[in-house]
Amino acid sequence: MRTAASLALLVLVACAGARPAPEELPDKPAGAPVALAPTPSGSVSPGGKSNFNAKVWVSWQDGAADCEASARAMRDNSAEEAWQALKACVELGRFNRGPFVQLNLLTNYWEDELRTRPDAPRIVARVIANRGGDVDGDISKVQMIRMPVFTLKAALSQPDIYKGRYVIIRGKLTDVKVDAKSATAMLDEVSMKAADLTRTGQDMGIIESRYNRLRFYDEHHFAENVMNPTGRKVLGRLPEADPFLEPDKEFVFVGRFDGAKPSNDEQKVALLNVYGYYRPAALVIQ
Repeated sequence: MRTAASLALLVLVACAGARPAPEELPDKPAGAPVALAPTPSGSVSPGGKSNFNAKVWVSWQDGAADCEASARAMRDNSAEEAWQALKACVELGRFNRGPFVQLNLLTNYWEDELRTRPDAPRIVARVIANRGGDVDGDISKVQMIRMPVFTLKAALSQPDIYKGRYVIIRGKLTDVKVDAKSATAMLDEVSMKAADLTRTGQDMGIIESRYNRLRFYDEHHFAENVMNPTGRKVLGRLPEADPFLEPDKEFVFVGRFDGAKPSNDEQKVALLNVYGYYRPAALVIQ
């Protein structure tokens, strides 16, 4: 009995002191996709497709300049997502201090994208509209970085050279014709021109309320941007009829120049495949 008890006690002590053998981990399946952790610009799914939502992302931005800086910071992770973020800053941003008007940020930090992205002319046209629609003045700024976007005047001067190029114009809609496949708009180009004007004392309150648009010479004389019809006409093909594209209203149009044809008065009419149009802001930013 004593021998059996001693043997049982030894077995219990041995079991209590033994350590469990380490459990071996299973091998990772060959070629298994690895899900990346979410980044500030979004996340990557196991299939490698980005889940970045520009509409949601832009709602987190406080101001237009901050939005552009955040988009620029995303380039190290994804150049494509950074561009989509910048587009959201321009097209979707609803900022307390107004829309995106910082053309200098685009020309300083997004030169390569402005020169190569096919949707860049639409972004620039929207910014020009946000800035008040001074097409001639603002196109000269983006052309300094060799962005291939041009004025209607240049295109009509040499139609064969500029055919297929992007053109931005400020125009007034005079007529729209709709058929089964598309809509066609007749536009009169309008440019902005500084004019010397004089106000009497009783009008000074109006002048002061529009200070951002006016440059004072003295108490009564000042310069104001006024609309100036250029006489150039455009026949623009639209993707579809739009009830918000009202006659006698001015818009900033962007599209592909498809050449020119003579009109009844022997003046050339530009042919434009319109990609987008935007209402210009009331005040002009210099």
